[in-house]
Amino acid sequence: MRVVFSFIFSILFTSCSSYHLGMDQELPFSSIYITPVVNNTQAPQTQALFSKVLRDQFVQEPSLVLVGSEQNAGAVLNVEISSYDRIMSAHDEDTDLARSYQLKIVASCSLLDARSGQVYFRNRSLDIKTTAYNEDHISRAQNQNFPSILDALAKKIVEEVVGVW
Repeated sequence: MRVVFSFIFSILFTSCSSYHLGMDQELPFSSIYITPVVNNTQAPQTQALFSKVLRDQFVQEPSLVLVGSEQNAGAVLNVEISSYDRIMSAHDEDTDLARSYQLKIVASCSLLDARSGQVYFRNRSLDIKTTAYNEDHISRAQNQNFPSILDALAKKIVEEVVGVW
């Protein structure tokens, strides 16, 4: 019994000895510059709000340093918000008013090496969808969900930049 227990014990702890948490490969750059976000939608103040949210997400990323100029950067990220749509997903039968909306935001991203100009990825399209429930007024429901959809989009962009290389 003691031999079986020691065998199982050794198998359990030696099989996990080579495992380590985190990325296996290092990024080809250690700093990033984010150009001003381009907003091609009719959503007001999206450019300023999303620029702040995106920068905040990159500041939290331990493998990268966010820099203030292209000259000091290892990579340059360009982001363009290409569409923001609101589609009715449920309505009240009596008044035919919308009860909920599907909100969708789409961004296109490009990541370049700041020194050589090599393209890591170009015009990669990323989208986020969420549902806004309308209790009494759609603009209130939309305004409450807008920051969370921008935050989710920023997280998705960070994942694309620092993902598996």
